[in-house]
Amino acid sequence: MQKALFLILTLIFASNASSQPFSFDDWIPMLQAKAPQSVADALPMLPPDLRRNAALMRDSLSIQSATPENPRAILSNSDGSFVLTFNGDHNPMGGDEIEITQYHRDTHRFEFAVVEFHENQAPDIQRNLLRCSGCHGSSEDPHPVWDPYSFWSGTYGENGEKLEREPFLNFLSIAKTDPRYRSLVDLEATHLATDASGAMAGHPNSALLRKLMRLNFDRIANHAVTSPDFQKVKYATLATLYCVNRPNFAADFFPGLMVPAGLVGLEENGSANQNISIAFYWSFERRGVDTFSWALPLGDAHNRRAAILPPPDSEYGTATQELARALAARDPDLAALVGTDGRKTPSCDQLFILAGPRDHARR
Repeated sequence: MQKALFLILTLIFASNASSQPFSFDDWIPMLQAKAPQSVADALPMLPPDLRRNAALMRDSLSIQSATPENPRAILSNSDGSFVLTFNGDHNPMGGDEIEITQYHRDTHRFEFAVVEFHENQAPDIQRNLLRCSGCHGSSEDPHPVWDPYSFWSGTYGENGEKLEREPFLNFLSIAKTDPRYRSLVDLEATHLATDASGAMAGHPNSALLRKLMRLNFDRIANHAVTSPDFQKVKYATLATLYCVNRPNFAADFFPGLMVPAGLVGLEENGSANQNISIAFYWSFERRGVDTFSWALPLGDAHNRRAAILPPPDSEYGTATQELARALAARDPDLAALVGTDGRKTPSCDQLFILAGPRDHARR
């Protein structure tokens, strides 16, 4: 039996190393073959890379509770399409299960699942859970929850990924022998070590944010391009990402409409007392498109918080570029303007010409 399991693990890991990121669908047959009876038994069955650079919650509002000594660990594969979480076995809530989020690119949907463990039983795998909709949006179209850069309430590295060193060292001493946490890889290198700015070297909170936001923008882009009349308004929609601060933005792109006074760009928060509307989301809402809970932050059901990513690198751009990238993947005309990577900035004058004369008030 052990040899057969080893062969299964070897074949799956080797296959995924050269093809797609390791997924929940890859893990399920391994769980069924091995039938682990605890969270601690199941974690070593995951690839080492997936167990590296975990985001760690010292305090959690989820069903899985957390403390600084027994944090909720959030693991993710290379592109964030498979995320799983667990906490310590001393935690009073959620201690006997692993929570799962998997993104399905073919349907542009997130799936939520749970693996429950019981003594002397095979793990109970429950998929497409409705219980998650309370925090993760509608049951038909849920999404993960994660805050924008650079403040993640309740995490290690809460503020700019500057580590809360003393409680982390206490956790680290526990993790080295704890049946669950000892499965986490390279905690000293990713969390205890720092970069030149003093932030955690692995940037686990930023890394998770980038992956989840890219996938969420893919979900949003699917809603956008399949919405009624998108082909008629796609250039005005693109202008909401680049041209909100243009002096005649409303008259040029949304003539005849009552435009909110607090209209801002995707990455702008507005003033503390301003009742803001993010222009991109508003452009769909005013057409009657339901944008409920398109954004990632907890409690932001009406998409009022800015989408801010860490400074761009070779793989990920700004939030505006990432959303443009997702739209470009679904529409070749938009790809010609922003590039397949979303890094090109279109001219607002060009978008105005392409949008053409429109009477939005009668639309």
